[in-house]
Amino acid sequence: MSLPATQHPFVFIDSLADITDRYDTFIVDLWGVIHDGHKPLEGVLHALRALALMDKTVVFLSNAPRRSRPLEDQLSRMGVERDLYTRVYSSGEDAMGALTQEHRGKVCYAIMASIHEPLLEDAGARVTQTLEEADFVLNTGPIPLFVEEHEGLLKEAVAKDLPMVCVNPDIAVMREGVYSLCAGALAKRYEEMGGRVHYHGKPYPEIYERLWDLLGTPDKSRILAVGDSLTTDIYGANGFGVDSLLVLSGLEGYAMHMQDKPFPNREKIEITCAAKHAFPTYVARGFIYGEA
Repeated sequence: MSLPATQHPFVFIDSLADITDRYDTFIVDLWGVIHDGHKPLEGVLHALRALALMDKTVVFLSNAPRRSRPLEDQLSRMGVERDLYTRVYSSGEDAMGALTQEHRGKVCYAIMASIHEPLLEDAGARVTQTLEEADFVLNTGPIPLFVEEHEGLLKEAVAKDLPMVCVNPDIAVMREGVYSLCAGALAKRYEEMGGRVHYHGKPYPEIYERLWDLLGTPDKSRILAVGDSLTTDIYGANGFGVDSLLVLSGLEGYAMHMQDKPFPNREKIEITCAAKHAFPTYVARGFIYGEA
């Protein structure tokens, strides 16, 4: 299998040092790129310091269904200090507009983990424990998530034609090397059953456009998006019209068994990219800069 003729083959790079002179703004995913949910990945802090010394704009764009401030606090606890990046923008932050404006006064049935509950509190959402009273379903993804456990609930929600607001389009993440489903898997199943879903997060263009506006609409030719997922990070960057870097330290690397390989299999990556219709400009082992 080969790439479509309209797609340019990606370039393997050893580290960000190979390409930093080409970009001023870096839109970087968190989970699988910067950290594994508990600690920074190898070489990440060195890379962030190097970019900060060059006065680069580093923005973390995450599909986490939480507000930006809790994510900043989490990064600080991991040792990713506030002076190493410009800002955090999350799918949870992005969803606040819909929850406080489009869904103001409506009643939601929440499928979520307790760690996500502050999102409801911040939005002043009206919450019900029964679908009969609900106007919509809010899905941030329980932890752990097993889609089959929610089949009956989803079927009932479809029958009532309740729209679902999904605040994390990710299908899965790697939690300390373990494949863990996210809210996007539940939303995908809801769509398969005939349900209506509105997504907040990558790869949907609205979150990129809002972030771009927040940054003052910088030159897209000088923006690089970095992520570990082809279906969200790279596909989203393709749609937004910016260059992208796929790192093999997270989801795709684990799926292709390449996360620890010094010489990844180019053909296997190309086949995977073509299958997912997502095409990175570059591929690297991780978010690293030269020798840590």
